Amino acid sequence: MPFLRSALLLLTLPMALTAIELEPWIPEPYLPQFKAAYSPEHFNNVRVGSTKTPYRSTAHSMDFSLFGAVTEQFMVELSFNCIGTSQNHFGMNDAQLTGRYQFWNDITGENFASVTLGTTVSYANWPFVRDLAVFHHGQWEFLTHLSIGREEPCGGAWSSRSWGVVGIGSANEGSVWVFSKLQHERAFSACLRGGAYLGTTVGFGSNPLSIPTFAGYGSLRHRSVDFGVQAEYTVGVYGFIRAEYSFLPWSQNFPIYVNRFAISFYYPIGL
Repeated sequence: MPFLRSALLLLTLPMALTAIELEPWIPEPYLPQFKAAYSPEHFNNVRVGSTKTPYRSTAHSMDFSLFGAVTEQFMVELSFNCIGTSQNHFGMNDAQLTGRYQFWNDITGENFASVTLGTTVSYANWPFVRDLAVFHHGQWEFLTHLSIGREEPCGGAWSSRSWGVVGIGSANEGSVWVFSKLQHERAFSACLRGGAYLGTTVGFGSNPLSIPTFAGYGSLRHRSVDFGVQAEYTVGVYGFIRAEYSFLPWSQNFPIYVNRFAISFYYPIGL
């Protein structure tokens, strides 16, 4: 799907969306899942315009999510993020509510690809909106995202799959931003899967970054490119564990050379 990949690479994935499930496939109906994740992150510099400026930050983040499909085509997710940074003590960062509807499904064989449209509403605590190490445009944020992907089947599972998400975000202040993610995954066995992804971030504000007066990314003309790798291991009937590493090598008015690790556990809740 070369045309799809070329389009997706023009857009972005913000750090604010890393906790939300965005792949175009909807989970099995009436089987909610719980996710818990821990993520340390570190960087030593920010890019102010085209100039690298020292700014050291270490963050420790925890995500908690409950998500599931209420019909064969519609799913909801409620997630909470707590974080501690070099600027703020550990505390509640934000809460997000997401709804997603699947229009096409390639798994059934009726469609070439799976296509899912979703909306996310997020509310953040003000001290973290003003924290340069945490991505927020405002306290209230509204996002619309479209996911497209296709699986290569193998028995009752998949051998590989490629998918991407594109979208737009706005907040109660500042300018809009656009986002996307392009990811490819492969199953190495019935229990082990791996993948890699690429994304960038584009904010349409007009101001450069000012560290002393920073009050969120909403007014900034920020840009970034990041990539990552991940591995998943299924633990019998107890769900699966995901390990992930990402690196941000280029940016403008944004942190640069960001190293981030994450470990997540997904647990299916039987009804």
